[in-house]
Amino acid sequence: MVPDLQRGFRLGVWKVESLMGSISGPNDQVRHVEPKVMEVLVLLSRHANEVVTRDRLIDAVWQRHVSADQLLNRAISELRRALQDQRQNPTYIETIPKRGYRLLGEIAPIDEPGRGLGSRTPKARAPRAGYRIVLPVLAVTFGLAYLVYSVRLPPGDAVTPEDWATPGTSIAVLPFVNMSDDPGNEYLADGLSEEIRNLLAQLPDLKVIGRTSSSAFTGRDQDLRVIGRQLGVETLLEGSVRTSGGRIRIAAQLIDVEDASQIWSQTYHRSMTDLFEIQDDVAAAVIDALQLHIGRYPSRGRPTESAEAYGLFLKARIALNVQDAETAEADLRKAVETDPGFAEALELLAHLYWTADEPARMREAAARALAIDAGLPLARSLYIEGDPDNYSLADAIDAQLRAALANPNDPATLRTLSWNLMITGYLGEALQVAERLAEIDPLSQIAHIRRAAVRRAAGREHDSQAALEIAHRLPGVVQLDWYFGEMYLSRQQDEMAISHFEAAVRGVGEPDTAWVREIVTGSRDPRTGQAFLDRQIPLVRQSAVADDAELWSFLNHFYLLFGHLDRYLAIILDEEQDHSMWSQALYYVWHGTVYRDLGFTAHPRYLELAEVMGFVDVWEDRGPPDFCDKTNGDWVCR
Repeated sequence: MVPDLQRGFRLGVWKVESLMGSISGPNDQVRHVEPKVMEVLVLLSRHANEVVTRDRLIDAVWQRHVSADQLLNRAISELRRALQDQRQNPTYIETIPKRGYRLLGEIAPIDEPGRGLGSRTPKARAPRAGYRIVLPVLAVTFGLAYLVYSVRLPPGDAVTPEDWATPGTSIAVLPFVNMSDDPGNEYLADGLSEEIRNLLAQLPDLKVIGRTSSSAFTGRDQDLRVIGRQLGVETLLEGSVRTSGGRIRIAAQLIDVEDASQIWSQTYHRSMTDLFEIQDDVAAAVIDALQLHIGRYPSRGRPTESAEAYGLFLKARIALNVQDAETAEADLRKAVETDPGFAEALELLAHLYWTADEPARMREAAARALAIDAGLPLARSLYIEGDPDNYSLADAIDAQLRAALANPNDPATLRTLSWNLMITGYLGEALQVAERLAEIDPLSQIAHIRRAAVRRAAGREHDSQAALEIAHRLPGVVQLDWYFGEMYLSRQQDEMAISHFEAAVRGVGEPDTAWVREIVTGSRDPRTGQAFLDRQIPLVRQSAVADDAELWSFLNHFYLLFGHLDRYLAIILDEEQDHSMWSQALYYVWHGTVYRDLGFTAHPRYLELAEVMGFVDVWEDRGPPDFCDKTNGDWVCR
């Protein structure tokens, strides 16, 4: 009887359920693998005891993905772990040097008992706690079917920022100029340049500057050499777009920043239906011009066949970039109505809900995106982040790391990842991510604020201040004076702190700042300071004229900064523990970790907090954080 490999099969002592994404052992241990990993196993099983080349596996599973070689290596590693196999002495998966892989043994139908493939039986290991989520899948004809999709990552395969290659060269893609008669086509010029930027950003050997920084020069007639130096890149890509009827003309040129000379240029005259191919062609030409040696060119693919839906998608991206969430949501919803199979539009909609602090709607949109395309790394990360019942911070971090590995030049992923690594105590990794974030988005205020915070937590106080001062010179919406006030207060430079706190309060439209000096001077006495803050903070909030909930929540940081840690930790533990990255409790943990030199993570109640927040589960899963160790079965933090 020939097994139905798509449904499932037996491989030695293992029961492989392909659709379920699970591999079950003789002692009922169950391991879940990602869909692409299962695809590799199914393809190897179709050719059991035959050599399947790496190129064939890559073509079948990842097509033209630029990181396909790395992804295949990881897939093989995940399968070996799930099957408890060994590379040097394989039972199931044999590496054929310089060629590919061979699946050893006999494949049997899933309903038959497993037949031995040798005398060795892998020793069973205790399974990790996991969960499965059910995602809706569009049926071919009627209604909905359901596919169980595993998001649990395999044990022992934690990705770290060290997996990223150091970029050998660098580029900034400047917003293309709209040369059409209709100014309403601005979205198309801007959107195309961003799409090309995203294609290039997939290359681990190329540093690609983020949109926030490269868009800072829109409409400015400035020497390209000056722009390049400000962005810290070697090359610039600029271009123009003109449309007429159903035709489009795109002109692009690659500039050497050192002498402003032209490295490459090309003009494309195409139909509007060829937009995706043009993006691929420009990216490939740039890669060739930069002499980057890659296995495969990045490809935009065809995320939708609807020009209308794609136009709405581009408009939504531009709206998001200028903080117009309402317009972006309307455009994305219309794009999905126009093409219900447009997975990337759903993924972007999920990201919009992430920025809007709407986890339930984020999770729904991410689930719909994954049901269409299970390989979308950002959608997977957002789905995990928004699962209120089965949320796992360890899974969220691994998913974000994988998303960052797939696109190491994506500022949004790096911001989220640095946050989660920081709050769970992996300060060294968080610092690598934060530094990379600031490097690829050097004119982003948020990037430098994040870098300042992580540097401070890692004990680099002087460098932290330098990053904060850079952020202060950049345009943005963050009240940096409050952060400067906290920095000076932690150093007991009270007059400097008061000056900055007062500026922050005035900045939100609060006329009365007298309470700032009163709180700072009245809280210094360690014997009476906590009781003083208990009385004063509610009074300040009650008398506030300005409606700035975030700023007034910062008042509780005074307990931390004046050393009243019992009270600060009690406040965090009293907050609703919804395991959401937006929770007020996590904001307090973030600030406590920034100023951990004041004793936050060494406090006895920190371990209680770490248990409630799920940090301990992360430590058990990924290993100890930078300031905790496990001794005689107990965690000890410092």
